[in-house]
Amino acid sequence: MTIQRDRTSRVEFLSWCLMGSLALCLATGCSFSSRLGSGSSSVTAEDISELTGGISEDRLVLAKFGAPWCGPCRQVDAELDKLEKSDGQQVHVIKIDVDDAPELSAKFGVQSIPHMFLISGDQVVDQTVGYLSHSKLQSWIKSTGPVRVGRTQTNPYAASDSDE
Repeated sequence: MTIQRDRTSRVEFLSWCLMGSLALCLATGCSFSSRLGSGSSSVTAEDISELTGGISEDRLVLAKFGAPWCGPCRQVDAELDKLEKSDGQQVHVIKIDVDDAPELSAKFGVQSIPHMFLISGDQVVDQTVGYLSHSKLQSWIKSTGPVRVGRTQTNPYAASDSDE
C-alpha cells in the first residue's frame, strides 16, 4: 500500500512539473539553444541573401524563425498572415523552420523562438523574440523604419496585449 502511494505521488509530482514547464514555455517562447550549441557567427550579406532569395530591396523583409511544435510560433504565424494581408506592399514575411535550417538559425544567433528579424537590403535592422500581436507587429515595423541600422530589442512590445 505504501509503495503504491509513493508511485502515485511521484507520478503526480512529475505531472505537475511537466505542466509547469509547458506553461513556462508557452508564456515566454520556446528555447532550443541546446540543439545548436553555444555561440554564433556573425550574419553576413551572403547569409541574408540566402535567406531573402533576392526579394526587392524596396520592401522590408520580416524573417521569423520558429517551429511547428512551438505554441507561441503558431500564434505569431497567424498574426504574420494578417500582417501580410494588410501590409504586404510594405513588408515581405519569410518563415524559417529551425529544425529544417539549423545552420542558418545558428548563423543568425537564434536561441529562443519565435525570433523575428527585420531586414532592409542586406542588413538586419532590428530583431525581437517572442509573440507579438498584429498591432504590435505593425508598431514595431513602423518604429524601425527601413534604414535604421544596429538596434537590437528583446520583445519591446510584449508588456501587455490590452490593445487587441
